[in-house]
Amino acid sequence: MLLLTRGLERIIDAKSKPITGESLKEVFEASGVPGGTPISTDGLTPPLKYSPDDHRPQASVKVYKINAGGSFELIGQERTIVFPKDSLGW
Repeated sequence: MLLLTRGLERIIDAKSKPITGESLKEVFEASGVPGGTPISTDGLTPPLKYSPDDHRPQASVKVYKINAGGSFELIGQERTIVFPKDSLGW
């Protein structure tokens, strides 16, 4: 849901296109091209990037636990998997 929210915010902020599936796809794909701005998840994951040629999912993850007081605690280090280049996410 956060990724969808970030995409919709970018469309609304740009005020140049209607909100459609195609405009959302364009916003996501612009995040991974040279000069594009990766999509922030407010630190939950590394910034997300997609391009017209690569729709692979996020390859890094941070594991948290919620403490008794409701705060988040990072458990260990960020974990990353490597997707084969021929696995482009579609």
